[in-house]
Amino acid sequence: MTTITELDTLHQWLRDRLPLAQQVPPLNETAKADWNPVPADCHANADRWIERSPGCKRIRGWVIEGGREYGAICHAHSVVQDASGQLWDVTLDSTHRFIPYLGLDSTYDDGLVNRGWAQIILLAW
Repeated sequence: MTTITELDTLHQWLRDRLPLAQQVPPLNETAKADWNPVPADCHANADRWIERSPGCKRIRGWVIEGGREYGAICHAHSVVQDASGQLWDVTLDSTHRFIPYLGLDSTYDDGLVNRGWAQIILLAW
């Protein structure tokens, strides 16, 4: 993937991937039994989960609300991927659409802090 640094390029990249958004479920009841995620702290929750779960890794990206007809809101979010490749949400309690970021983790993290990537609004198109 080409490194995305401009917000308008990211907007188009997200629009192109909306139809490919993955359904990410929450943890099952067994996994949640001894887990206390911090609300609205998904990035840290994912990091904490992978510390306790060898074979898992953090996946950065966006939770998607809406779609093409009325526009979409893309919320920066982190989930975890288990050793089989399955994505799980360790923060939210419901299944949602998610677009993983395919670039460098450092680019994503910088985008959140310096480029307004935390919440991206895509107007209807």
